[in-house]
Amino acid sequence: MWLAHGTYGALGASPFGIDTGSDAVGREYKLLSQVKKLIVNAPNTERFGRFFDEAGRLQVLARWIRIEASFKSVKKGVSFTGILSAKEMEGSQEGNLRVLRLFNGDETRGGQAMLMPNEAPDYGDFPIPVSIPARTGIAEVEVYTLGEDA
Repeated sequence: MWLAHGTYGALGASPFGIDTGSDAVGREYKLLSQVKKLIVNAPNTERFGRFFDEAGRLQVLARWIRIEASFKSVKKGVSFTGILSAKEMEGSQEGNLRVLRLFNGDETRGGQAMLMPNEAPDYGDFPIPVSIPARTGIAEVEVYTLGEDA
């Protein structure tokens, strides 16, 4: 479903009968309902995610479950890009987002990447496993840069 909407700009998606049970599809539509105000009001640009620049800082709003996202500035003279803050957000019935919880160094690998945990965490062999379960899958990440002109 996310591939259809995000990559191909589809107006809708129809899951096949062989896809995972209805719980997974219902979860996706519940998520969309929480962020629909942001999606509908977002300007039509060539960006991935949703960028807020009102405060002069770069923030990204995205839907992530079981994913690691890292950031790299394309500005000339920037030598380092890191994560200043990361929050898991949840939507209200009015369509606004509020902070559900703050992520710390374990979930951001010390500010290097955003790790959105799975609903059922994998306790594998990572030195410090991300063992908290995902709740909403909506994250707001504030990114900073260091360099000559940053």
